[in-house]
Amino acid sequence: MSLTIFENAFATDNGHYIQGGLEEIARLSHVPVLDKRQAPLLMLGKTEGNKRATPVVFEHHGDLGFDFDHHKTDNRDRIIEAFKSMGVQFVIYSTHSHDPERQDYCYRVIVPFNRPVLTEDYTDVYWNTINNNLKLKQLSDEGLMDHKAQENTRGFFAPSCHPDRKDDAYMNTFGGVPLEPDTTKNTQANNQSSNALDVKTSMSDLMKGVGEGDRHKSCTRLSGLLFSKGFSYGDVLQLILGWNKLCTPPQDEHTVSETVRSISQYYADKLVMGDEATMPVIDEDGKPVPKRDSYLIQEAKNLPPVEWLIKDVLQERCMSAIYGDSGCTKSFLAIDQGMHLALGLDWFGHKTYRVAPVIYVAVEGGGGLINRINGWLQANDYEAPDNFYVDFDCIYPTQKESIQNFINYYKDKGFTRGIIYIDTLNANARSDGIDENSPRMAEVIDCFQQIGKALDSGYELIHHTGKDKSKGMRGHYSTYASMDTVIYVEAEANERYSWTIQKQKEGQDEVSFGYRTEKIEVGKDSEGQPITTLVIEPEGAITRKEARETFRGHQRKLFDMLKDYLLPKPNARDSFEGFLDYVYANWTAIKSDQRRSKARNGIQTMERKGLFKLGNYEDYLNKKIEYDQIWITEKGMEY
Repeated sequence: MSLTIFENAFATDNGHYIQGGLEEIARLSHVPVLDKRQAPLLMLGKTEGNKRATPVVFEHHGDLGFDFDHHKTDNRDRIIEAFKSMGVQFVIYSTHSHDPERQDYCYRVIVPFNRPVLTEDYTDVYWNTINNNLKLKQLSDEGLMDHKAQENTRGFFAPSCHPDRKDDAYMNTFGGVPLEPDTTKNTQANNQSSNALDVKTSMSDLMKGVGEGDRHKSCTRLSGLLFSKGFSYGDVLQLILGWNKLCTPPQDEHTVSETVRSISQYYADKLVMGDEATMPVIDEDGKPVPKRDSYLIQEAKNLPPVEWLIKDVLQERCMSAIYGDSGCTKSFLAIDQGMHLALGLDWFGHKTYRVAPVIYVAVEGGGGLINRINGWLQANDYEAPDNFYVDFDCIYPTQKESIQNFINYYKDKGFTRGIIYIDTLNANARSDGIDENSPRMAEVIDCFQQIGKALDSGYELIHHTGKDKSKGMRGHYSTYASMDTVIYVEAEANERYSWTIQKQKEGQDEVSFGYRTEKIEVGKDSEGQPITTLVIEPEGAITRKEARETFRGHQRKLFDMLKDYLLPKPNARDSFEGFLDYVYANWTAIKSDQRRSKARNGIQTMERKGLFKLGNYEDYLNKKIEYDQIWITEKGMEY
């Protein structure tokens, strides 16, 4: 169905309806509006008479909609997995109310039909789709779905977001086949539909062949179900080829293999190609036996403790980062750390617990990496270790094939329990078209987490500061938030440098160590000119006096307003939204339409100064959690 524009009776001005299918919806981007009613209205089908005011859908050509509203935890992965298990095509996007900062997660999923559905059948199709999918039904049973979406004449607002939350907007489309609508009138029955295989189906029933008209759709759905059960790529391919032989007549094996390969791409983050470890335990009825990494407290006491790679610096399998300004020698420091790990040498006086293999992915500045490594070996009088890999290829974070290629390549090398350096984070993200300021950086971090888990290793990201060094790591805040360890590198006076543990989840932070660099010659170029590089010479721990915080721009004014607002209150604490209301009413020097956004941005920038905290406050005395709070710290009371 083509895209059709109508006047929007709900909007205050310039509104319109959109009538169309999934392809049109997937091409939309989030409209930044203060009120969701100012966004276009999606009519997912054919409207009666194409009325311009309050149209009613009487035949659903386009799609089936599902709402997942107002969760305190982000269930996006569970939602996506539920629809993937059906093998259907769908689009998922965050709705206008979606606000991760306030722990309010809201999503809509739209699934296309393969044929029109009359209004009187729509609600039946809605409930049958839920009841025929164990994962979707579980989300419904847990109260995570808003069932107003079952209304058979319902329209949906197009993707929109509050202007202050543009970076948090999310939309993604997943491939598959259109949904075969189940119009059975027994809407609450937990029947199997012909188009949505359930994970409770026994293996013997799953592996029955089908006739010619159903082969491709059944192959797609069965492949998706097997992957959702945890089967590896090789085992799914073998099972589907065996199932195909039972079909009448069988499909061409190349066609079947391509279908399995296509479906596997949507499960690649769960798969290790050909790895038997991904096979679930199946009981005598062909059902997967549930398994979780779960222990009673008395059992957990006997688990081995989490070990350090480098005492008080890096733990096993940790997510870490080294960042600093351009030219501050952060890459030299990373190489120095990696060489110490590969050789099992103590680093800056910190004990290295064992020899650990290293992969150094040199996306940026790779040409000089070998010179730097040769310089380190020469200055320290060591032979090159046989467990330090230099990799000059990008890892494309959104491409499952790229991630799986990296995993498979180093699994073949026997790489495990090591550390992977990414130099630099921005260069690697940019190679896949991802802006470091975008919330899509979460996809980049997820990519390295997948790799780390598959190779049983940790990783360390080499990153930059922004123009304002006081704001810390450049780019989206999710990068810093996801790290276990963050090391900040900076230039000191007299050609000296230092590194500081700025964040350490399992140890002491704000510990600093100094070093200097020495230039050495490592060879001659084709013209006989010397090739030089720098090597690091440690100088020991640094004791720093805590500097008094400085304020920039509107920060002083905002902090004074924060004290005026909070100090009269019990425990100097209140909701962040309450403070923004206070700012709106009192910050008369700023235009009224800019007060909230400037206050929100300024406060979030200042949070790292440690003068106040933002987030959920656990009131242990009253045994409750207060959400979205802001409160002044002991340090802040001194200002």
